[in-house]
Amino acid sequence: MSINALAAVLGGVQTLHTSAFDEALGVPTEAAATLALRTQQVILEETGIPNVVDPLGGSYAIEALTAEIEGRVRTELGKIDELGGALRCIESGWFKEQIAESAYRIQNEIDSGVRRVVGVNCFVVQDGQKGPDPFAIDEAIEAEQVERLRRVRATRDARLVGEALAALQRAARDGTSIVPPTIEAVRAYATVGEISETMREVFGSYEPDAVV
Repeated sequence: MSINALAAVLGGVQTLHTSAFDEALGVPTEAAATLALRTQQVILEETGIPNVVDPLGGSYAIEALTAEIEGRVRTELGKIDELGGALRCIESGWFKEQIAESAYRIQNEIDSGVRRVVGVNCFVVQDGQKGPDPFAIDEAIEAEQVERLRRVRATRDARLVGEALAALQRAARDGTSIVPPTIEAVRAYATVGEISETMREVFGSYEPDAVV
Protein backbone atom coordinates (compact mmCIF):
# COMPACT_ATOMS: atom_id res chain seq x y z
CA MET A 1 0.00 0.00 0.00
CA SER A 2 2.73 2.47 0.93
CA ILE A 3 4.70 1.76 -2.26
CA ASN A 4 1.59 2.11 -4.41
CA ALA A 5 0.63 5.38 -2.74
CA LEU A 6 4.14 6.78 -3.15
CA ALA A 7 4.24 5.73 -6.80
CA ALA A 8 0.91 7.48 -7.40
CA VAL A 9 2.17 10.72 -5.84
CA LEU A 10 5.42 10.55 -7.78
CA GLY A 11 3.35 10.09 -10.93
CA GLY A 12 1.42 13.30 -10.30
CA VAL A 13 -1.90 11.79 -9.27
CA GLN A 14 -4.66 14.35 -8.72
CA THR A 15 -6.51 12.47 -5.99
CA LEU A 16 -5.29 9.61 -3.84
CA HIS A 17 -7.01 6.81 -1.95
CA THR A 18 -5.12 4.22 0.02
CA SER A 19 -7.07 1.05 0.72
CA ALA A 20 -7.19 -0.37 4.23
CA PHE A 21 -5.36 -3.68 4.69
CA ASP A 22 -8.54 -5.49 5.73
CA GLU A 23 -10.88 -4.27 2.98
CA ALA A 24 -10.85 -7.72 1.39
CA LEU A 25 -12.43 -9.07 4.58
CA GLY A 26 -15.20 -6.50 4.93
CA VAL A 27 -15.77 -2.94 6.07
CA PRO A 28 -12.39 -1.54 7.22
CA THR A 29 -11.78 -1.37 10.94
CA GLU A 30 -10.91 1.97 12.52
CA ALA A 31 -7.29 0.90 13.00
CA ALA A 32 -6.91 -0.16 9.36
CA ALA A 33 -8.57 3.00 8.04
CA THR A 34 -6.35 5.14 10.27
CA LEU A 35 -3.20 3.40 9.01
CA ALA A 36 -4.30 4.02 5.41
CA LEU A 37 -4.84 7.70 6.22
CA ARG A 38 -1.51 8.02 8.03
CA THR A 39 0.24 6.55 4.98
CA GLN A 40 -1.00 9.47 2.90
CA GLN A 41 -0.15 11.96 5.62
CA VAL A 42 3.44 10.71 5.94
CA ILE A 43 3.94 11.16 2.18
CA LEU A 44 2.39 14.62 2.38
CA GLU A 45 4.10 15.93 5.49
CA GLU A 46 7.43 14.10 5.76
CA THR A 47 8.79 13.38 2.28
CA GLY A 48 8.63 16.78 0.62
CA ILE A 49 7.58 15.10 -2.62
CA PRO A 50 4.35 17.13 -3.00
CA ASN A 51 6.48 20.30 -3.06
CA VAL A 52 7.94 19.33 -6.44
CA VAL A 53 5.87 19.44 -9.61
CA ASP A 54 7.53 16.43 -11.22
CA PRO A 55 9.97 14.66 -8.84
CA LEU A 56 10.88 12.01 -11.43
CA GLY A 57 11.10 14.35 -14.40
CA GLY A 58 13.92 13.34 -16.75
CA SER A 59 14.33 9.85 -15.32
CA TYR A 60 15.25 7.46 -18.13
CA ALA A 61 13.73 4.47 -16.30
CA ILE A 62 10.39 6.21 -15.79
CA GLU A 63 10.25 7.61 -19.32
CA ALA A 64 11.10 4.20 -20.79
CA LEU A 65 8.41 2.47 -18.72
CA THR A 66 5.89 5.16 -19.63
CA ALA A 67 6.61 4.68 -23.32
CA GLU A 68 6.27 0.90 -22.94
CA ILE A 69 2.94 1.23 -21.14
CA GLU A 70 1.67 3.65 -23.76
CA GLY A 71 2.61 1.28 -26.55
CA ARG A 72 0.92 -1.68 -24.90
CA VAL A 73 -2.20 0.37 -24.15
CA ARG A 74 -2.46 1.49 -27.75
CA THR A 75 -2.11 -2.13 -28.86
CA GLU A 76 -5.01 -3.16 -26.60
CA LEU A 77 -7.12 -0.24 -27.79
CA GLY A 78 -6.47 -1.37 -31.35
CA LYS A 79 -7.74 -4.85 -30.48
CA ILE A 80 -10.88 -3.35 -28.95
CA ASP A 81 -11.53 -1.32 -32.09
CA GLU A 82 -11.04 -4.41 -34.25
CA LEU A 83 -13.57 -6.31 -32.13
CA GLY A 84 -16.20 -3.62 -32.61
CA GLY A 85 -15.61 -1.27 -29.72
CA ALA A 86 -15.99 -1.34 -25.95
CA LEU A 87 -19.71 -2.10 -25.90
CA ARG A 88 -19.29 -5.07 -28.23
CA CYS A 89 -16.43 -6.35 -26.07
CA ILE A 90 -18.66 -6.19 -23.00
CA GLU A 91 -21.53 -7.96 -24.75
CA SER A 92 -19.29 -10.70 -26.13
CA GLY A 93 -17.60 -11.29 -22.78
CA TRP A 94 -14.16 -10.40 -24.20
CA PHE A 95 -13.32 -7.99 -21.37
CA LYS A 96 -14.38 -10.55 -18.79
CA GLU A 97 -12.27 -13.19 -20.52
CA GLN A 98 -9.19 -10.96 -20.51
CA ILE A 99 -9.57 -10.25 -16.80
CA ALA A 100 -10.03 -13.95 -16.03
CA GLU A 101 -6.99 -14.92 -18.09
CA SER A 102 -4.86 -12.27 -16.38
CA ALA A 103 -5.94 -13.43 -12.92
CA TYR A 104 -5.23 -17.06 -13.86
CA ARG A 105 -1.78 -16.21 -15.22
CA ILE A 106 -0.81 -14.20 -12.15
CA GLN A 107 -2.01 -16.92 -9.78
CA ASN A 108 -0.01 -19.52 -11.69
CA GLU A 109 3.07 -17.31 -11.43
CA ILE A 110 2.57 -17.00 -7.68
CA ASP A 111 1.97 -20.73 -7.22
CA SER A 112 5.08 -21.60 -9.25
CA GLY A 113 7.24 -19.02 -7.51
CA VAL A 114 7.95 -17.03 -10.67
CA ARG A 115 6.16 -14.06 -9.12
CA ARG A 116 7.35 -13.59 -5.54
CA VAL A 117 4.91 -12.20 -2.99
CA VAL A 118 6.30 -11.56 0.47
CA GLY A 119 4.37 -13.46 3.09
CA VAL A 120 2.66 -15.64 0.50
CA ASN A 121 5.34 -17.67 -1.30
CA CYS A 122 8.50 -16.19 0.19
CA PHE A 123 9.51 -15.01 3.67
CA VAL A 124 6.46 -16.77 5.05
CA VAL A 125 6.17 -16.71 8.84
CA GLN A 126 4.99 -20.02 10.25
CA ASP A 127 4.25 -19.00 13.81
CA GLY A 128 0.52 -19.53 13.94
CA GLN A 129 -0.31 -15.85 13.72
CA LYS A 130 -3.89 -15.27 12.71
CA GLY A 131 -5.06 -12.56 10.38
CA PRO A 132 -6.71 -9.32 11.44
CA ASP A 133 -10.12 -9.46 13.04
CA PRO A 134 -12.65 -8.14 10.52
CA PHE A 135 -15.03 -5.32 11.35
CA ALA A 136 -18.12 -6.69 13.08
CA ILE A 137 -21.52 -5.08 12.51
CA ASP A 138 -24.07 -5.24 15.29
CA GLU A 139 -26.89 -7.43 14.02
CA ALA A 140 -29.37 -5.24 15.90
CA ILE A 141 -28.73 -2.50 13.32
CA GLU A 142 -30.59 -4.52 10.68
CA ALA A 143 -33.72 -4.77 12.80
CA GLU A 144 -33.53 -1.06 13.61
CA GLN A 145 -33.22 -0.14 9.94
CA VAL A 146 -36.14 -2.38 8.98
CA GLU A 147 -38.27 -0.69 11.62
CA ARG A 148 -37.25 2.78 10.40
CA LEU A 149 -38.17 1.80 6.85
CA ARG A 150 -41.52 0.46 8.03
CA ARG A 151 -42.29 3.77 9.79
CA VAL A 152 -41.34 5.80 6.72
CA ARG A 153 -43.59 3.75 4.48
CA ALA A 154 -46.43 4.02 6.98
CA THR A 155 -46.21 7.81 7.35
CA ARG A 156 -45.25 9.00 3.85
CA ASP A 157 -47.79 10.21 1.28
CA ALA A 158 -48.36 7.13 -0.85
CA ARG A 159 -49.97 9.20 -3.60
CA LEU A 160 -46.92 11.44 -3.94
CA VAL A 161 -44.66 8.41 -4.00
CA GLY A 162 -46.71 6.81 -6.77
CA GLU A 163 -46.75 10.00 -8.82
CA ALA A 164 -43.00 10.51 -8.40
CA LEU A 165 -42.20 6.95 -9.45
CA ALA A 166 -44.56 7.24 -12.43
CA ALA A 167 -42.79 10.44 -13.51
CA LEU A 168 -39.45 8.68 -13.18
CA GLN A 169 -40.67 5.80 -15.33
CA ARG A 170 -41.96 8.19 -18.01
CA ALA A 171 -38.61 9.97 -18.14
CA ALA A 172 -36.82 6.64 -18.45
CA ARG A 173 -39.09 5.53 -21.28
CA ASP A 174 -38.90 8.88 -23.08
CA GLY A 175 -35.11 9.02 -22.90
CA THR A 176 -35.07 12.32 -21.00
CA SER A 177 -32.94 13.02 -17.95
CA ILE A 178 -33.92 10.83 -15.02
CA VAL A 179 -32.05 13.00 -12.50
CA PRO A 180 -34.86 15.51 -11.70
CA PRO A 181 -37.58 12.84 -11.27
CA THR A 182 -35.20 10.72 -9.20
CA ILE A 183 -34.63 13.67 -6.87
CA GLU A 184 -38.38 14.22 -6.60
CA ALA A 185 -38.87 10.52 -5.84
CA VAL A 186 -36.34 10.76 -3.02
CA ARG A 187 -38.07 13.87 -1.68
CA ALA A 188 -41.33 11.91 -1.66
CA TYR A 189 -39.55 9.25 0.43
CA ALA A 190 -39.49 6.57 -2.23
CA THR A 191 -36.95 3.94 -1.25
CA VAL A 192 -33.80 3.09 -3.18
CA GLY A 193 -35.32 -0.30 -3.94
CA GLU A 194 -38.49 1.25 -5.35
CA ILE A 195 -36.53 3.68 -7.50
CA SER A 196 -34.25 0.91 -8.75
CA GLU A 197 -37.18 -1.37 -9.54
CA THR A 198 -38.90 1.42 -11.47
CA MET A 199 -35.88 1.82 -13.72
CA ARG A 200 -35.38 -1.92 -13.93
CA GLU A 201 -38.89 -2.24 -15.40
CA VAL A 202 -37.80 0.05 -18.23
CA PHE A 203 -34.16 -0.86 -18.79
CA GLY A 204 -34.09 -4.42 -17.49
CA SER A 205 -31.05 -5.94 -15.80
CA TYR A 206 -27.70 -6.51 -17.45
CA GLU A 207 -26.81 -10.19 -17.56
CA PRO A 208 -23.31 -10.77 -18.95
CA ASP A 209 -22.73 -13.74 -21.18
CA ALA A 210 -20.76 -16.53 -19.54
CA VAL A 211 -17.23 -16.95 -20.83
CA VAL A 212 -16.62 -20.59 -21.78
